[in-house]
Amino acid sequence: MTLTNIVICVADSIQLPQKHTPGAVCRDLVINEDITVEPGKIILAPTGVKIACPAGRHTKIYARSGLPIKSGLMLANGVGVIDNDYRGEYFLQLYNFTDSVVTHTTWTRLGQIEIVPYFLPEQAHSLIMPAIETIIDPDVFQRFEELYPTSRWAWGFHSTGK
Repeated sequence: MTLTNIVICVADSIQLPQKHTPGAVCRDLVINEDITVEPGKIILAPTGVKIACPAGRHTKIYARSGLPIKSGLMLANGVGVIDNDYRGEYFLQLYNFTDSVVTHTTWTRLGQIEIVPYFLPEQAHSLIMPAIETIIDPDVFQRFEELYPTSRWAWGFHSTGK
């Protein structure tokens, strides 16, 4: 299958990454379960989002700008880079750098995604951004890896080559 559009799939409409202003570069990510992060610990917070990008595009995950000052949390890996052939659910690696337990409830906006081009010397890609197709369907979310096949694993962080 050759992808021409960027496909963003979620099981529930509240999980759909949203731009909240016309000039927003990124789309906010919510967490889809309550979380508790102990001091000095890292957790994986699920977002309920899966994305399939065509060749020449990949996704970056950032913390929302107020996350450290408001919550005492940061992304443990700084910026998450998700290759275009990854089909698993997106997670936020959240690190609590405070001395207190930090909790957040389901649907809290903690991260944000940016879909960006990349260029490899052996490939020629257009600068034009492909259309984004959104799918809100729990069945498609469960079958996403089957519907948008790839040769790589979809087991989250450090899944390349497992």
